[in-house]
Amino acid sequence: MKWSARAGLITLSLAWHAAGAQQPGEPDAGASRRSLLFEFSAGVGYTGVDVMKWASAGTTAEEQILYAADLRVFFAEASGFQLGLEGGYRYFLYYRVLSGSTLVHRWSEATRIGGVARRQLAGPVAVDLGAAFYLFEDFVDLGVSGALAFRIPAGRVTLPLHFRTDIVLDEAANIVGPSITIGLGLRR
Repeated sequence: MKWSARAGLITLSLAWHAAGAQQPGEPDAGASRRSLLFEFSAGVGYTGVDVMKWASAGTTAEEQILYAADLRVFFAEASGFQLGLEGGYRYFLYYRVLSGSTLVHRWSEATRIGGVARRQLAGPVAVDLGAAFYLFEDFVDLGVSGALAFRIPAGRVTLPLHFRTDIVLDEAANIVGPSITIGLGLRR
């Protein structure tokens, strides 16, 4: 499913506004206990995709190592979930495509912006679920993600370890990218 970058950014800004909106005359119930959780993580994985369907015929995949970096901010709670926004970068793959009689080198990478919900399971273990827009060079795709998250305490900070999978819903061929990331978390 192709989306324009403008439509994606407008949808995200409306969602951001709705998440923080308060009805006129309503007291701010969580003002005294509201906190922010910031997390940064980076890691590697593998890009699973049929490159010939996704890019074009005559394409050969040269490298399908996934490189990932994310920044998450959790700012609200509802029905047992921590809610927030997540942005990041994905380097999916490097490939070559035949253009006439010349091999052209290309790579596939995207910036991702979306929402994330975290459900705490037991102790430091949680499940993250997300939906995002993946902004490639020439187009925007929708995608979903899921992660098993472990928060390793380290004094005032935590070291978030994620076993995650991103699924980019492209009309030519879906991209499935499992990865492992580790980072740094700080609650304010």
